[in-house]
Amino acid sequence: MYTKVLVAKDFEDGRRLLDALPPFFSVIAAFWLYFEEANEWRLVLVSPVVGEQGRRFAYQVIGKVLSDLQIAIPLENISVLSKVNLRYKQVLQAFRGAPSGLTVAPAAASVSTAADAYVYFADAAS
Repeated sequence: MYTKVLVAKDFEDGRRLLDALPPFFSVIAAFWLYFEEANEWRLVLVSPVVGEQGRRFAYQVIGKVLSDLQIAIPLENISVLSKVNLRYKQVLQAFRGAPSGLTVAPAAASVSTAADAYVYFADAAS
């Protein structure tokens, strides 16, 4: 089986979504993460809104923004997490101290579930 790859349009579309979300809710981390079991990349957004208002609210807002801005990321390829989620913590640990736009590779991550991630930003202080 081949591994899907991200292309420049994926990165740009992800950035457009991230730029449009602040009026609705804050995002403390954002990264593309490869889900091996599904053989796909998903844009992962970490936000306090998940714990405060729930995933459903976050997905409703994201779906509206995707539609309004005609961003070509399918909603099912986006995951929202709370800041206490283990997967987020693993990516954050692998990313710590690196510049924005880092691709976290398996060797750098040292934790298999944090491998293969492209990180826009991750705020450890939040």
